Amino acid sequence: MKKNFTLIFALLLCFFSIGASAQSQFWSDTFEDAGAPSTGVRSYSIPEFSNGSPFASYFIRTTPAQLALQNGAYSGFQGTKIFAAEDIDKGPTNSNNSIAANQQVTWNNINIAGKTGLSFKGLFAADNLGGWQGSAWNSQSVSGSTTPQQDFLAFEYQIDGGPWVRAIAFYANLAPSNAGSANTLQLETTGDLQGDGASLTYAFAEYSADIPGTGTTLNIRMNCHTNGGLTQEVAVDNFRLFETVGSAPTVTTGGNTPSYTSAALSGVINDNSATTTATFDWGPTNAYGSSVNATPSSITAGTGSTAITGSLTSLTPGTTYYYRAKGVNGVGTTNGLQVSFTTLSLATVTTDAATSITTTSAVLGGNVTAAGSSAVTERGIVYSLTPNPTVANTKVPNGTGTGTFSATVSGLASTTLYYVRAYATNDGGPNYGPQQTFTTASSTITAGSTFPAGLTTTYGVASASTSISVSGTGLSAGITATPSSTANFEVSADDITYGPNVTIGTSGNISGTVYVRLKATAPANAAITGSVTLTSTGANTPVINIPTSSVAKAVLTYTSDAKSKIYGAVVPALTGTVSGFVNSQTIGDATTGTLSFTTTATASSSVGSFAINGTGLTAANYTLVQAAGNATALTITAKTLT
Repeated sequence: MKKNFTLIFALLLCFFSIGASAQSQFWSDTFEDAGAPSTGVRSYSIPEFSNGSPFASYFIRTTPAQLALQNGAYSGFQGTKIFAAEDIDKGPTNSNNSIAANQQVTWNNINIAGKTGLSFKGLFAADNLGGWQGSAWNSQSVSGSTTPQQDFLAFEYQIDGGPWVRAIAFYANLAPSNAGSANTLQLETTGDLQGDGASLTYAFAEYSADIPGTGTTLNIRMNCHTNGGLTQEVAVDNFRLFETVGSAPTVTTGGNTPSYTSAALSGVINDNSATTTATFDWGPTNAYGSSVNATPSSITAGTGSTAITGSLTSLTPGTTYYYRAKGVNGVGTTNGLQVSFTTLSLATVTTDAATSITTTSAVLGGNVTAAGSSAVTERGIVYSLTPNPTVANTKVPNGTGTGTFSATVSGLASTTLYYVRAYATNDGGPNYGPQQTFTTASSTITAGSTFPAGLTTTYGVASASTSISVSGTGLSAGITATPSSTANFEVSADDITYGPNVTIGTSGNISGTVYVRLKATAPANAAITGSVTLTSTGANTPVINIPTSSVAKAVLTYTSDAKSKIYGAVVPALTGTVSGFVNSQTIGDATTGTLSFTTTATASSSVGSFAINGTGLTAANYTLVQAAGNATALTITAKTLT
């Protein structure tokens, strides 16, 4: 049966260099009573046990003094306690082959998020008296397996639940078929499960290994197999984990490519083995004031020198800007040297004051004094009714290149405030001169307030006219005269052609006469009032009163038909007509009531002449009278007697 297999774990805070980057300890297990492990929990594949006093078979965290070592004492361990193992298969019942001789001590869920350059260090020891089971040992295990039951001591790791990886392992340097040979436990370096490196002894020696890869969670374990008697004792101590901690990044500010309103920046950042954020500081002064993320904005630890770019937008043309590349990692911040650039320039232009201002036009212009960073492909003026007009408002192009220019702008509204700027366009877009303003002249209509005389007429006849002189200055259209009541009045510019309105002139300065008269269809009224309003686009609107006017009623005449009868006979049916209608009217639309004719004569009236008169009608615009002949329209003659 094998004796003493001792295993020790312990970790100390330290720094060591890997290339140009420092290694920083972030986890340890010293196997002491307090503070071990530094984080997480140590677990065992079987509960710790020991048999005898001092211990002859064991799997336990202990002080070296409690172990029954075969040939000497452990040395070089850290602190007071180690982890040791020997003759594991006896288990807590101290019965040979009662448990598996292969057991583990495991540390789970060690946080490695964001950590890189991981490595391990630990202290390892074993007796060197020989008798280690090599690859030819085929002792039957408790499970009944016939595979080789080699003794070994190993450190293994697992990242994010992946496969277990053996990083450090010690095996017998020979492959005897018995446990009594003189082989020793040596570092295995070739993968043939046979030791070929340094031998373990009772003096603890430090071994290390890199843990390639990154992830979130790391599991590690001490894995060992020792089930023979006599000399098989192993121990470990002071297990430690390290990460690579880089230095502050190295930053070089690169060149730039400016345009009119944007710029492309460049630089180089070496992350120096620490994840680094890349940005550019920039602004119109060397105090910067703004920052923009670089591309890439994050450089993974260990990438090395990385070219970065940046993009600035919404810049002002013809302006000097300052910038520098910046790198920030967990170690520090590094700023690159300051560099400046000037954006390309727009054209330079001034705006002339408006001249030759009329009610509808003005002469506007400017001067392109410099083309800027490219040729001027268009120049001119822009204007609007609101401040700071642009080419999106009314635009009047006027040539290309530098120099002065002007043009007459027409179609303006009178008495109106306008804002105007000259502009010049190069490849960077339009630029504007200082704003000027001007107000167009006013459009004015002049006329008296009242026509000279009132109008009179008879229904059905247009009246004679009354007139007044009118004039206008700076008009954009003619003067239009419109009466207040087109049912009563009509107007004319020549006293010949009349209508509901009339226009005098077309534009500019205008003079003329407005005539007004009562219409033939104006209804009878003794007191008609009204006015004429003068209008023109953008001008004032004078109102000219018409003195009180009147329309007399027309005359309708009842005319009876001549009738006769013999004395004593009944009066015959009386008939007649009505005449005098105007404006194409008839009895049906000009009068109301029922037309009839009457007489005072009867059957017994004496011989003579009698009147027949019309009656029964009324009319708003007419006076009804009897025809002169109606007075003797009925003749009664003597009756002949025989």
